[in-house]
Parts: sequence; structure tokens; C-alpha cells
Amino acid sequence: FLDDRTRDGNLTVGVVEDLRQVRRHPTLITLTAGGNDLALMGRPAADIMNSLRLIADALDAWECRVILNTVYDPT
Repeated sequence: FLDDRTRDGNLTVGVVEDLRQVRRHPTLITLTAGGNDLALMGRPAADIMNSLRLIADALDAWECRVILNTVYDPT
């Protein structure tokens, strides 16, 4: 079962909300987060880190494998 919640331009605060919508226990999560916060919103690093901590806490509750990258650079 694949639950694709990929959204272009999403911010870490959006990921926190997206995770609240997950209804099946995941076995693997891949997540790239933080780049849009810097590029699109210019959020301070401390705010981004706080959002990443909230995301990490939510993922930890599922006790599944997680691949987390903080910045995606397609170049």
C-alpha cells in the first residue's frame, strides 16, 4: 500500500498537518523537508528545526523505517 502525500512547495508546517491525516501504520517513510521553508518563506533556522522536531516526534510514534533528508537540490 502506497500513501503518497508528496506536494510541491509544501512547508514543514504542512508536513506536520499531513502526518495527522495518515490512517494506516506506515512501514517506511521517505521525507525531504526544510528546503521550501528556506527558499520560499525565508523562515529562521530555529523555526524550521522546531518543525522538523515535531515531524520527527510524529514519525517516531510509528516506529517504522524513516529516510529523512533536509534539503532537496535537483541540480
